[in-house]
Amino acid sequence: MSTDTRSNILAAARRLFNTQGYDRVTMRRIASEAGIGVGNVTYYFPRKQDIVASLMDDSFEQTRTGVPVTGPAQLTQMFSRMLDTLERNSFFFLDPAFENDEHHTTHHRQLRGDLSAAMTALTERGVFLPAFTPDIRETLLSVLLMTHVSWLRMHVRSTRPGPDKQELLRMHWVVLSPYLSPEGRSMLERGE
Repeated sequence: MSTDTRSNILAAARRLFNTQGYDRVTMRRIASEAGIGVGNVTYYFPRKQDIVASLMDDSFEQTRTGVPVTGPAQLTQMFSRMLDTLERNSFFFLDPAFENDEHHTTHHRQLRGDLSAAMTALTERGVFLPAFTPDIRETLLSVLLMTHVSWLRMHVRSTRPGPDKQELLRMHWVVLSPYLSPEGRSMLERGE
C-alpha cells in the first residue's frame, strides 16, 4: 500500500467531511479532491466508512501517544492533543450519525481512562491534594470533557466563536487548581 496515496486520500476525505459533512461526500468526490481515480480510492478503502475508521484510528493513536504524565504540563498536553483531534476531525464529533459509533465509544473510553489514570498518578505523586478524591476527579473530568465538544461547536459552527484552544486549556486549570498542592501550583507556574 502506497503510504502517500493512502495519506492523500485520507487528507482529501477529512477536508471534505469537515467542510461539506459526511453524508454529502461521495467516493467519487474524494477521488476528485485527491486527484486520483475512484478505483484507486476503493482499492485502499472499499467503503466510505473504512475511510472514517482509518481517520479516527490514526487520530486517536496520535492523541494517545506522548510522554508519561509527571506534572501539570503533560496533563495539559494530553488535553491539547484531544482538542487537536476534535478540531482536525470535527465532522466525526459534530455529526449525530457518529454519536454511537464503535470507534467513538471505544476511543473515548480509552482517552478518558488515560486522563483518569494520569490524574490519579499526579494525586499519588502529591501534585494534587488528597482531597482530589476519585469521585471529584471523575466529576471534574466529565465536566472538562463536555467543554471540549461545546468548544468545538462554538469554534467550528458559531458566528461568534468562543475561546481559542489556549484559553480553554487555561480554563481547565481554573477548574483543577483548587485541588493542586503547593508543589503542584509551583510546577504549574514553572510549566512543568
